[in-house]
Amino acid sequence: MGITSNCSKFLLYARTQGVDFSHTAMLGRQQLFFTENERKELQNKIQAELPCSGSFAEPFFTAMGASKIESIDYSDFEGATLIHNMNDEISPQHFNTYTVLFDGGTLEHIFNFPIAMKNCMNMLKTGGHFVSITPSNNYNGHGFYQFSPELFFSLFTPAHGFNLKLVAMGVDLPSKGITNWFRVTDPKRVGVRVTMTNSFPTSLMVIAEKISITEGLQLKPFQSDYKHIWDVHHSTYNNVKLEGEAHWIKYYRKWTPEFIKGMIHRWRSVPDKQKNVEGLGNVNPRFFTPMDV
Repeated sequence: MGITSNCSKFLLYARTQGVDFSHTAMLGRQQLFFTENERKELQNKIQAELPCSGSFAEPFFTAMGASKIESIDYSDFEGATLIHNMNDEISPQHFNTYTVLFDGGTLEHIFNFPIAMKNCMNMLKTGGHFVSITPSNNYNGHGFYQFSPELFFSLFTPAHGFNLKLVAMGVDLPSKGITNWFRVTDPKRVGVRVTMTNSFPTSLMVIAEKISITEGLQLKPFQSDYKHIWDVHHSTYNNVKLEGEAHWIKYYRKWTPEFIKGMIHRWRSVPDKQKNVEGLGNVNPRFFTPMDV
């Protein structure tokens, strides 16, 4: 994707959230894509000169505080500093190296996503950040994948050595770009799937901090709603004492008539819980909070 005006706003926001750009790694050697007016506006914000649109992004990251900047790519056709196929596990010599690893639209093009993600986690120093702006909706054909917020909520957990600071959505509106940003609520906390429907290209913005060493990490996340159902079922089956919500679910499943369960299921997923939110799409507005970026 490269670094657009909207992407630069997100990276500036990331810096306010404690992201240290001193040793930056880019997935793919990123380029700058600005209009001349956007370039001048950004220069005023970062107090540094930037090259014209189409140039590589190192000057921008230098202005963000980077003293060392590297880029990782399968080929050297754009002058990447580290040539590696992210479908394959990276050498341990690159573990615990970077203060920030920036994915500006690369991971969706890598077929073996779990390996690529594990590489990213391993390459970060403890205290470093994974920062990504990546396709989520209406990018069909752009890459192999479009990503759901649930993926990042399930990946960046303390069990995997990370603390997830932000998952947000932005919709690229015709002739306007991303004008509104929305923080996404964790589906596990909500207790239902956090979904959205719209007709315009939509990106996810992710910031996650590495809080512990990830060497030997095995990534085997499950979607939160399924995991909750399985945990309750296994606890009930094994006669484990249940408390709170799980206790009531045990009796709900055993004694509630099926037609009542059907009514409750339909009530929990009724369309009238959703409405069209300007700048986002058809969503349950309780699960999306406007942000000031």
